[in-house]
Amino acid sequence: PEFWVKYRLEHQANLAGDPAISRLVDQCADRIHHFFSDEESIVPSCLHGDLWSGNINSVVNGDGQISPTIFDPACYYGHHEAEWGMSWCASLG
Repeated sequence: PEFWVKYRLEHQANLAGDPAISRLVDQCADRIHHFFSDEESIVPSCLHGDLWSGNINSVVNGDGQISPTIFDPACYYGHHEAEWGMSWCASLG
């Protein structure tokens, strides 16, 4: 949770430049641990950071076979379920 507070929530609040948003993030930061269970073991997964239909293509392999390819310059490690939400936002799911 500390990573998400510092590098996601606080970073986005700083980019917004709005003191009201920063205050809301501070309030959330104090309680964010309630959203994470000690019983749930989350292993970070490599996620697609910029999922949209323009990042899907095909390539010809060395043996002449065509294979579907997903490429992304913005991948990151995070919760495995985040990818489902992004696929919905990109109208892929």
